Amino acid sequence: MRNSTKALFFSTLAIALFAFITGCCCGGGSSSDDFDWSEFDTSTTSEPGTFAKSCDDGKSLSQCSEYTDKSMELLGEDFYKSICELTSGKWSADKCPTEGVAGKCDDGAGSMTYYYSSGDLAYTKETAKKSCEDLMGTFKE
Repeated sequence: MRNSTKALFFSTLAIALFAFITGCCCGGGSSSDDFDWSEFDTSTTSEPGTFAKSCDDGKSLSQCSEYTDKSMELLGEDFYKSICELTSGKWSADKCPTEGVAGKCDDGAGSMTYYYSSGDLAYTKETAKKSCEDLMGTFKE
């Protein structure tokens, strides 16, 4: 599998799992108009949350994601840990390494993904920015 195809596969898998879990948890028998989304609204708060855990896929996906207590509240630690293990990442209480970072992506929900210029799927600033924007995040250098 080519590197870009592998990255796209795992990104699509993560999005699909997120959509599935969100649908299962929030769907039920009521319409989305009946659900109170205000508890998940991140636009009204300027506090990003306190660092909680990270998933380092550094070598295989050239990425590392940091999660905050705020992001953990959304789907729970077990969900993020299982996604991490699915992608052969290392679940840790340590922050992501900062050496060799091509760019960062803020998802707006309390997590930050670091893209690295080394590893199996090495990123450039341009490819990191595109990956972030494809996931509707905010790119940061």
